[in-house]
Amino acid sequence: MKKVVMCVLYVAIVSAAVAQTGAIRQYVDTYGEIAMREMMRTGVPASITLAQGIVESQAGQSDLVKSSNNHFGIKCKEEWTGDCVYHDDDLKNECFRVYNNAEESFRDHSDFLKNRPYYTSLFDINPADYKAWAKGLKRAGYATERDYPQMLIKIIEANGLQQYTLTALARMKGGGANTASLVGDNEEGKATPIPVDNMGDSTTPPVESHLQNAIDKQQSEQPAIVTAVAKKEQDRDTYPSGVFTINHRRVIYVNAGTSLRLMAKKHGIKIASLLQYNELGKQRVLKDDRLVFLEAKPYTGEHEYHVATHNETLDDIAQTEGVRLASLLEYNHLKAGAKLESGKKVYLKPVKSKSAKAAKTSRTVKSSKSSAQHTVPKKKIHKAHNA
Repeated sequence: MKKVVMCVLYVAIVSAAVAQTGAIRQYVDTYGEIAMREMMRTGVPASITLAQGIVESQAGQSDLVKSSNNHFGIKCKEEWTGDCVYHDDDLKNECFRVYNNAEESFRDHSDFLKNRPYYTSLFDINPADYKAWAKGLKRAGYATERDYPQMLIKIIEANGLQQYTLTALARMKGGGANTASLVGDNEEGKATPIPVDNMGDSTTPPVESHLQNAIDKQQSEQPAIVTAVAKKEQDRDTYPSGVFTINHRRVIYVNAGTSLRLMAKKHGIKIASLLQYNELGKQRVLKDDRLVFLEAKPYTGEHEYHVATHNETLDDIAQTEGVRLASLLEYNHLKAGAKLESGKKVYLKPVKSKSAKAAKTSRTVKSSKSSAQHTVPKKKIHKAHNA
């Protein structure tokens, strides 16, 4: 009986974790565009906005958000003249703001941070530095939980929320041009780009000076942000759903935020083995959309080499070609984390050096000459007896 109870409890916990992951995914898909729009308007990083919304509203499932559209737990304060509801928080029966819709809540959250003196120092931080922003919010007194920064950071990294900040920065740099944004899911569950033309605001506000340096820095470090995002969406459409094979090994394309432990259990693989097959270190939740192999990759690829594209990494190539990362490092005499130039040949099989090839060619030529010498018949010399 005890085993049955424990089994039921385990299933309940797993089901709750899966449901929570699904709720977060839906929350991000629903409000990601609003978060980016608010970042462009006020400078509050989209990743931070989304992470705070997920924490404060329990990914849109809390009683407060259902009764008030208040996604960030903002209390009434003296200046609030709108409707309010009462909920227990740090104290019993505290007053919270009520909004007509979620977008009003997101807008008020941005203004709340932008216009209050406690949070002024936050806007001196690089908006791409979500860790510094998370810690800065705690220092400024936004939340009382001791581990509030760690909660935000974990959610951002587990769900790939940094991409929303980077996309907003790219839009700001481009002045609101038709730049591909991050994606939502259509009715069929496939990713589709959200065009900037549908952002809602008719014009893009000017980029404030405290953001400009950060934007320039981010652009120089990641010049293909939008291209990378578009590539991920292309990958989703390129690879089939479910299990397929690359280089004769079973593999599956998985979304960011997926629990690797649950995935390993589903496919009957030890979590340690799954991590080893994919060179994922100690990850337990996928940080990015990627191919995940369900068995060990071969030491060599099906082709002789792979031509690197812009911003492609060795890890990307190892997964795309189904070859062990350590083998790629060995064949190409590279160190882990080495940056690749666009157009560089990355060998998927052992390659002999030019000097070795030259030596082999030289040996072959010498051997041919030697054979030729031994096969030339010697002339028979007849001695003249009557000389």
